[in-house]
Amino acid sequence: MNSPWGTTRRGITRRASLTAAGLISTAVVTGCAVSAPGPDDRGAGPRAEASAAPEAEASPTSGAATAVAPAPQASATVRDTVRSDTVRSSVLPRRVVAGYWQAWGHPSVRLRDVPRDYDLVMVSFATGDSDGTLRFFQSVQSPASFAADMRALRATDRRVLLSVGGWRDGGLEIRSAAQLRVFLRSVSAIIDAHHFQGLDWDLEHGIDPARVAEATRWLKARYGPDFLITMAPVLDPDLEREQQGLAVRIRGVLDMVSLQFYNTGHGDTAWIVDRALLWARAVGEDKVAMAFMTVPTRGDTGELSPAVACGLWRDLVRRAPRARGVVSWSVNLDSRSGYAFARTCGKVVHAGPG
Repeated sequence: MNSPWGTTRRGITRRASLTAAGLISTAVVTGCAVSAPGPDDRGAGPRAEASAAPEAEASPTSGAATAVAPAPQASATVRDTVRSDTVRSSVLPRRVVAGYWQAWGHPSVRLRDVPRDYDLVMVSFATGDSDGTLRFFQSVQSPASFAADMRALRATDRRVLLSVGGWRDGGLEIRSAAQLRVFLRSVSAIIDAHHFQGLDWDLEHGIDPARVAEATRWLKARYGPDFLITMAPVLDPDLEREQQGLAVRIRGVLDMVSLQFYNTGHGDTAWIVDRALLWARAVGEDKVAMAFMTVPTRGDTGELSPAVACGLWRDLVRRAPRARGVVSWSVNLDSRSGYAFARTCGKVVHAGPG
């Protein structure tokens, strides 16, 4: 995903190479306290300097401290706990209209004010360091109001996920066993502190599919079958192969793939539908969603009107009737148009066959 001043990415080729590889290894996670300061870019608030394990996080609005729950203890390894080829039913609604909520605002939208047209909300972003440490910080509202708003959304049966990465991800790396252990300690602390109901992978700068798959399986095993796993592949020829490798590895625990149909260098609507169908063949059409940007921003490309986005969804569903839904980058940007994307495409998506 891009901020309003994100960097335009390279153009896409029509090449695709789908590979299926299943590598299940182990992870041992021990507990430590992890703070969650946030990004200093992609429109986010200022990054706070912090020690490796501070005890509290300062409120961005009041200066009050919010206690951070310690990371979980786990003495046993996770080995093949959730197999990548297991067939399971998702707890997602049959049709989904999802949106990314920008934790830095621009424009600011309180979490509780996200329209009910959005079935699923991805809070963006948690960013990290090269040692695998993940941090999350939001500057839109106080910690107390954020916690209350999380409860309010859950009360209306809307799930809130933590999105990891983004275009400016802080240099997050999950490649070595040591980085994996650090990542799992820090991400579980954030999930536990804020009660996120799933995790969205938005890794845009190259990944080790096996390591990220391992992290995914550990999280699924820790938090249970109702913990959602989604991902937002970047359709870049240098990165898409790795994204496909990850998706195939975690297919059995993957709930949704939101293909980023912006900043691709493509305006070809036929290519967009064909790309969604290619991914449907790789991971299953019931996992595929189409992600759009419908409000122009500085530095981004590929925005489409809500009407065009809805038309592309109709084209996809005619050929892949079990496709999952549509996704907006972002809720905040959609607010500028009176939530035209959510309200226009929501009616189309939920009215379709399913």
